[in-house]
Parts: sequence; structure tokens; C-alpha cells
Amino acid sequence: MAEKGSSFNKLLILIILAGAGYYYYDNHIKVQPTIIEADNDPIIENGDSPYLTYFKNGNFKKAAELLAKKEELTNHEKHDLGACYIELKKFDKAEEILEALWGNKEVNQGLRFQAKIEIVLMYVGREEYKKGMVVFKEYIEALDPKELPQIELTLGDKLWDKFGNKVNQYWWEIHYAYGLAYNGMMEENPRYQEIENRLNKLNKYLYFQNSYVSNMNHHIVVTGDLLVKLAKKYNITQNLIQLANGMKDSTTIRPGQKLKIVNGTTTVHISKDQHSLVLFLDGLYLKRYKVGLGKENKTPVGEFKIAGNSKRYKPMWTDPSNGKEYIYADGGTNGNPLGTHWIPFAESNGIGIHGTWDPASIGKNKSNGCIRMLNTEVKEVFAFLTSKSSVEIE
Repeated sequence: MAEKGSSFNKLLILIILAGAGYYYYDNHIKVQPTIIEADNDPIIENGDSPYLTYFKNGNFKKAAELLAKKEELTNHEKHDLGACYIELKKFDKAEEILEALWGNKEVNQGLRFQAKIEIVLMYVGREEYKKGMVVFKEYIEALDPKELPQIELTLGDKLWDKFGNKVNQYWWEIHYAYGLAYNGMMEENPRYQEIENRLNKLNKYLYFQNSYVSNMNHHIVVTGDLLVKLAKKYNITQNLIQLANGMKDSTTIRPGQKLKIVNGTTTVHISKDQHSLVLFLDGLYLKRYKVGLGKENKTPVGEFKIAGNSKRYKPMWTDPSNGKEYIYADGGTNGNPLGTHWIPFAESNGIGIHGTWDPASIGKNKSNGCIRMLNTEVKEVFAFLTSKSSVEIE
């Protein structure tokens, strides 16, 4: 029995709401007025207009009455009138005013974007999530792509400050916001490592242990269910079901048990300079690992696919120098160096990702071209990678 988590749209709405809520507080509750770099409109300071006192004290009805009596409104006043109408639940009037601001390209860009956020907030408050997402998409598409990481980082920070210290239902949203911001950061960014550390904390709970995350898919076990059947049903690996539900190597499940189902496309980025392997799910950071690489620059660069059907637990190994085959042996006592797991590349004969019995080789160039990982860590990567996964080495 499948239990579907919240839709992608609803996931994003919480992030939107956090940003919009912050905007609302910053502009409507604080004592100081909103200061926006104006084009032709005058900057409204305290005392310049009688409506502001009512507006900041939450008397939106009186503020709206005063603004409505004016023969001509500045763009800032139009924005505030729209905000008043939202509070007074006069949504049609609010949307008409705010959409006119958004559509007027001669209005200061900052004010136009604030008008759009007000509309998003209005729809979210009315639980019209789909409409809110349409509005939000228009907002995002109008932004300079260079501005997006900072916006996403700000949203992530607001969620982290409120919910990051203790496990709770909003950790998926924080992971999503930070994941988007992280993708747009350069490693030279002073906050790069900080955000990665926060993602490590969030992702450990979300993906690498038994936890209930409402915004992810779940399966409620019924009589007759088997892990191997569930893996096939959801097009994921049995190992990933075990990993995400803290089952270790157990295959025992019971009726009524709720299993977290981790869907998505997994990709890997390997940096030869840094001896690092970074795992991504649907383009968002999951985890970074230290790896060993090929001696004499034997590890190839480029893009590769995973030969998912050829992955092996307790793999045998063929010595490329003489063709001799070695069965799996704990500790590699017979000379088999592949460790506990083998994940071959489809395009490169004999090259892949595997464990090692020589942990001291991690971070060094000692292999015949393969990517070496600690056995405890390659087990995690093994669980995520399938035939749909790709690997980039540079």
C-alpha cells in the first residue's frame, strides 16, 4: 500500500511562505519604514503620510480608507494599498493593484518583486497552492539567475534559524532550499563549508537512517510484501530501502510497518584534485566522500554511466595483468582488492567504484584506475546507484 507524500508544489510552498513571511514582517511589522531604491517615486519616511501610522499599527481598514481617498497614488502607496486589501480579505482588489505594479516595467524592480511576493502570500494564506505556485514561478523566471542562489540561501537561513536545531517536519524544506543555494555557490564562498555541514546534518536524518519524513513517499507494508518486490515496484534498489529505513542488512518487514521510499535520479561527481566523490539526488547534494584514485593518472576523466545490472556485493576480481580470478575473501586475504562492493562503469572496461581493504590508500593514488572507497561508505553509494545513474570525473 503506497502512501504518497506531499506534492512537489506543497514542498516549495513552505519555502515560499518562509520568504514571504519574512518579507511581511520586515516591511509591515517593524517600526522603520520600507526603504526601496526608487526611480521617480519619493521615498516615504515616517510622518510623510497619515496612512503610514495606521498601516504600521495594523489598522489596515483606516489605512486603506485614507489611501483610497487620494486622487493619485505613488507606486509605494499602491503596494501598501494592495497589502491592506489582502489583510481585509478584499482579494480581487488586492490582486488587481499588485498585478498592475508587477506588470509595469517602469516601476522600480524591487517594488515589482515585492508586489509579486504579496500575491504569493495571498494565495498561500487562502491555501490555493497551485495558483500560488504559478505566481511564484513567474517571480522566479523574472529574476536574474545570478540572484537565485542568494534568494534560496536566505530562505534556507530563515528556516534553519527557526527549525534547524531540532529534528522536525520542516527539515526536508531546509534541505531543499539549502540544496538549491549550494548548487549555485562557488567553493570560494565563505559559507560554502557551513552550508555543506548543515546539509550533512539534514541529509543524515532524511536519507541515511530510519526516520519519518512527511514530504517523502512511504509504503505501508501488507501481508505478502517482500523487499525485493518493493524495490522492483518503486524502481529503486533493495539496499536503498534498507539504508533509508535503518534496516542494516535485515530483510525482515512486518505488516503495518511504514517504509520510507527514496525516489529520484542519483548522480556522482568525482574530483581528482580533491580526491572527493559527491553524491547528488535529483541534482541536490546528499553527501561527500573521500576516495582513492588511480596511480600514474590511470583514473579516466569524462562522463560515465553505471552498469547497474553488474553491481556486485562481495565481488570476485580478475587480475588485469594475468587474467587470474579471485573470489571474494573478507579482508582481501587472497589478494582480491575490491572490498565489499563493486560498482562498474558501463563505458570503461574494468573501471568502477569499489571498496578497499587498504583504508590508508584513501586520499591517495594507488589503484589501477578505479575509485576506491571505505567499505562502510561504498555501501551507501552502492545503495543509491542504478543503471540510470551517471558519473562525472574531472
